[in-house]
Amino acid sequence: MITPILDRIMVRILPNDKITKGGIIIPGMAEEKPLRGIIQRSGPGRITAKGELVPNSLKPGDHIVFSKYAGFDIKEENIIYKIMNENDVLCTYQPDDDVEGLITKSEEVTDQ
Repeated sequence: MITPILDRIMVRILPNDKITKGGIIIPGMAEEKPLRGIIQRSGPGRITAKGELVPNSLKPGDHIVFSKYAGFDIKEENIIYKIMNENDVLCTYQPDDDVEGLITKSEEVTDQ
């Protein structure tokens, strides 16, 4: 069993595929969007310069959004996970939230 150390987390990546109105499936890798995932395991936290442990604020079961370049891939029981630092996480969300409309490329955001 893989156990993250310090402030690292182990994330199961959720599919980022999108189906158009015409029924065409656009694979998530074809788009430059952040990825979504669920934290599977978490390390104990980070150690400060004074030697004190600061616990991770994220816990197993949290739904997160992260950059596709965050962390590295690791395989356990034929499932690919991401191992990353807790500070690589962009945000958390509730599973019933509609995050598809919120996740966008920075070029699409305009000032009003």
